[in-house]
Amino acid sequence: MAKSDFLFLLVLAAIPIQLGKYFWPDFAFVLGIPIDYQAIIIYLSDFIILGYLFFFLMENFILKIKNIKKVFKGYKYFLIALLALNFYLIINAQFISKSPAVSWWLSLRFFTLSLFSFFAAITLSKGNLYKWSLWVIGF
Repeated sequence: MAKSDFLFLLVLAAIPIQLGKYFWPDFAFVLGIPIDYQAIIIYLSDFIILGYLFFFLMENFILKIKNIKKVFKGYKYFLIALLALNFYLIINAQFISKSPAVSWWLSLRFFTLSLFSFFAAITLSKGNLYKWSLWVIGF
């Protein structure tokens, strides 16, 4: 089992934990009361996802450049939809949002999770890992 496969299973196991650190900028307070949906939160699972993305890129794309066209051909429409939605979120964060910092953070998180979903689709196409992922989610 590759490092990225192990980290993928670890991400699935860490989803329900939701252990995070809140950061309270000035705009997150309304009448002196902190509003948690305006806070910036960094979760433990974010670090695991970033590790998974790093090792997936190292193992599958950077070391094996020849497979890039094959992978992108199978998921072309999925990737176009994710990029379009991320572009919309960036435009929203820049021009429309009342709280640009939170919108930029949301855009960054959504981009990271978009990459994760794209790479997870590729990872789950491996037959053996699919069975392990069902076991981890069930546990």
